[in-house]
Amino acid sequence: MIGYRLSRSDDSGETWHLSASGPKLRTLTVESGQESRVKIEERVSITHRLTGSRLSVDVRGDLDAGVTIYRGERRIPIEFALLDAKGERRIAGKLRYG
Repeated sequence: MIGYRLSRSDDSGETWHLSASGPKLRTLTVESGQESRVKIEERVSITHRLTGSRLSVDVRGDLDAGVTIYRGERRIPIEFALLDAKGERRIAGKLRYG
């Protein structure tokens, strides 16, 4: 298995999707006529690194798969703000995928 997609609806009925991919996330054995279930960890981890004025953010799913989050059929913009030690905003913006 090299990818998966999770879907959920929020209280307003809007559908959200999390699409994930990575090299060989799972090895599956599928038998003809049999149902196969795969357990997927639904939590997402977000890590960041600031190098000079460049901010890198990594959004990962199960088994370190790269993920993209959608609302309806559109990727959502992931907004960020970097605060200094006093809690004041230094930079803010929206992350680009890729």
